[in-house]
Amino acid sequence: MFQKSALLLIPFFIYFLSFITGRPAYYEPGPTAPLSEEPGVAFESGLLGRLVMESRFLSVMSDPLLESDARPSEVFRAVERSAVADRFYLAVSAFWCALLVFCFLAGARGYWFYRPMLQVILGPSIAILLAILLVARSKALSTNFTVTLYNNVIPETILLALGIGMFLYQKMRLDPVSGGRSFLDFLQKRGTAQKQRISGGFTVAIQLVWITLTGALISNLLLLPLYKLQLSFPGYFGILLIAALIALGIFYLYSYSKVSAMAGEEKTMLAPPAFLGFRILSNTVFLTLLIGAITVVIGTIVSLAILNIDLLQGIGILQPVKGL
Repeated sequence: MFQKSALLLIPFFIYFLSFITGRPAYYEPGPTAPLSEEPGVAFESGLLGRLVMESRFLSVMSDPLLESDARPSEVFRAVERSAVADRFYLAVSAFWCALLVFCFLAGARGYWFYRPMLQVILGPSIAILLAILLVARSKALSTNFTVTLYNNVIPETILLALGIGMFLYQKMRLDPVSGGRSFLDFLQKRGTAQKQRISGGFTVAIQLVWITLTGALISNLLLLPLYKLQLSFPGYFGILLIAALIALGIFYLYSYSKVSAMAGEEKTMLAPPAFLGFRILSNTVFLTLLIGAITVVIGTIVSLAILNIDLLQGIGILQPVKGL
């Protein structure tokens, strides 16, 4: 069954695709431009166009026939760093566009994992839009207000509002407690679910202790020796890592095709790759949030400890120690 909400992914796909290919944009001539130039619409190159220009510059500057005095070393290194960053952004943008395509096709075919996949995609998309608006666009508005407003701020704000609305709607609709009922009923049932979670907290704590002990044992007996071997033979381990990732992807594809066949779903070539993209995205988001939470907790503990030491030293209870 076709999901109409999948159509709302098209603006997100076009937006992220424009980072790669470029797009038409409003242009205003600068103060040093010739008087013959007038404001109008011009094509703004994307990551591909920038990479082509940077590659040409680096190839010319790397020519062995070019004298070393004629090669601007600082500019060369800056362009080289910019090219590496643009390649990374290009890979991330292409991966994100592919995930959006898979999510759209999953919604078009009505696969069961479409709604959770949509939520996982919308969350990072909203965060990316917020970061761009708060960081990049705020600086650009101070230098060229009109161009930035029409080219970036207005479309991105509309896209952000659309993404937040879609996310909240899908979140309310997908919650197993709410079951599509009213918002007040949803809040009432949510409180009951919180009590059930608290009652099972002791079991979760015991499981976490066992997981921690098992992880420490695996780290000491398996991961640390592998890490030492990786330092001595990095090339071979890089090949093994790529092979392991390919094998994991094949395992996901095979497993989903078997499970879907047992459930009596229609056999298509699209469902396993779409499910693989969903699993990659959900695992990446989970690991990112986990690492971020650990970093925040550790940073908070260290900051409080430093503030406590400074407070005790200011009162005179502790004496400052040299070297700390």
